[in-house]
Formats: sequence, C-alpha cells, structure tokens
Amino acid sequence: MSGNEPGGGREGERGAPSETPSEERGDPRGEGGLDGLPLEAAVSAVVEDPTDSDAVRETLAVVAEDGVVRRSAAAVGRASKAAAAAEKRTELAATKLADVRTMAAPVSELDIVAARLEGFDARLDRMREQVATLDERVERIVEHRADANLYALGLEIQQTVATAEELGRAADGFQFDLDDLGAWLDDPGRRGEELVADAAALAASLDELEGTVDALAADGTGTDEPAVEWARASIRHRVTGPLLSDLRAELRTLRAWADREDAERPPDIEPRLEGLASRHDAVGDRLAALADPAWQDRFGDRLRALERAVETIEPPVAWGELEALMERHRPDTE
Repeated sequence: MSGNEPGGGREGERGAPSETPSEERGDPRGEGGLDGLPLEAAVSAVVEDPTDSDAVRETLAVVAEDGVVRRSAAAVGRASKAAAAAEKRTELAATKLADVRTMAAPVSELDIVAARLEGFDARLDRMREQVATLDERVERIVEHRADANLYALGLEIQQTVATAEELGRAADGFQFDLDDLGAWLDDPGRRGEELVADAAALAASLDELEGTVDALAADGTGTDEPAVEWARASIRHRVTGPLLSDLRAELRTLRAWADREDAERPPDIEPRLEGLASRHDAVGDRLAALADPAWQDRFGDRLRALERAVETIEPPVAWGELEALMERHRPDTE
C-alpha cells in the first residue's frame, strides 16, 4: 500500500489571491474614507447585514489601533511574519524528508518504498508552491498598503495569516507522517502490523458492501432509493479489486525484504486475502443479479468510466487517490 499516509491531500490551500487586495465590500465614504473613524463607526459604514458585524469588526481590527481605524495601523508585518514562519516550517519538513530518504536508501528500489517517498515529494512540492504564493500575497499587500480599500486590505491580511498558519500546521503534520514512515522503514514488525490493519480495513469495507446487498435483496435500502444504493455499492465493489491486488503485492514485497535482511517476516495473511477475494467475487455476482435494467441504463456510463480508470491502476496503489476516484463517480440521490 502507498500514498495513504495521513494528510495526503493538498494542505492549507485556498483560492488564488487577487491581483490587489480585493474590494469585496466598498468603502461608502470613498477613497480613504474609513481612515480615522472609530472602529464601531467603521463597522457600521461597511456592514450591510447586521449578522456580519462581528466578522467585519474582526477584519477591521487588523487595520485599527486604540479603537481607531488607521491606514498606518495595518498589520502588514503580521502577514509577513506568518508567511516567514510557514516557510521555515516547510523547510524543516524538507530537511526531515532528506534524512528519511537517506535512511531509505538501501531499499529505495522496492516499489512500496519508492511510492511512499514519491508521495512525500509531491506533498512537499505543493507546500513549497503555497509558500511562493504566500510571498506574492505579502508583496501585494505591501505594494498596495497606501492605496487599497482599508476593509479589503484588512481582509487580505487576515486571510494571508490564516493561510500561512494552515500551511504551518500542514508542514508539522508532514513531519509527524515522516516519523511514521521512519518507524515503518526501521521495524519489520511495524510493517507487518500495518499490512494486517489494511487487510482489516478492507474486510470492514466488504462487510459494509454485503450489508448493502442484503438490504437491496430485501427491498429495504434505508433513506436512498434502491437504484442509487445499487450504483454506490457497484462503484465501491469495483475499487475494492485493486486494493486486494495491492495487499497481495505488498505481502510479496515484505516477504522478500525480510528474507534479504534476515528479519522478521510479515504475518501470513494470504489465507485471509483469499477469503476476502472470494467474498469480493460473491458480492459482485449478487450485485449483477440484483441489477434492474433501468438501473444499468441510468448508471452504466458512470460505471464503465470508473472501470476504465480502475483498469490502469497497478500496485503499489495510492489508497487515498483510489478513494477520491470512487467519490468522483459516486452518485448522489437524484
């Protein structure tokens, strides 16, 4: 298995920043009209919906001092410091990845090791892209500090700080995940335990599938209509096949790794995997038997598109990416 380390998605990302601090709310008093107003008066001048008052007050506080909105009080330095802190935490994460890569060097040719490292490389690249975007946002804040709408300036500072803090948390999580990878690389027992846990997760998924099929066979599918339940179950069934293949491939690789290092071999879960494969086949047969022609007409294109995508997947499988693929094809109640 690969690519299912915690936080594998894009961390700390937000929409692309505007070219200048955006004027999401105009200044009703004209250019610079909020400058010098008491904070509460500025809130009243900006707010359109009274329920927004607290959020507007929080934003204007970023460009206020001693209860007065002032351009000179804009907390530009706060945005700059937050971006710099995020960059530092990202580079610390990069250093730790380099250390783990050195640790993995003797077995880096193993596909299950290479895939995990590639996943971390991709995450680091995304974080560095976000650092560059933060730097650009700070530069625009500084550039337009003297002429931007004060509410928009406060909002851009506020959002930049929040994005930087989120990125910093993602960088910290990245390091925790690297700790887990280091432990996995160092301890054959840990590798075996994770393999067993993955098999258990797959068994739980099959339990859920079997329950859905039982409900469909009994004409009791809960709140959603039978056609949608059948389509969702069929989609989950199709993505389970690559997961089984992935577990079998990882078991073979872990055995070879252990033998070459004269280390502890992974638990013999092959019989369990065979049992899961039999259950998977049986669920597929039952879903096919239950399929109403109208359901196939309604969801056939969706299922065929998923099948084409699944056919290209080979071990080691990024479980998180496969889950995302399933969600993209999963129908809602229509």
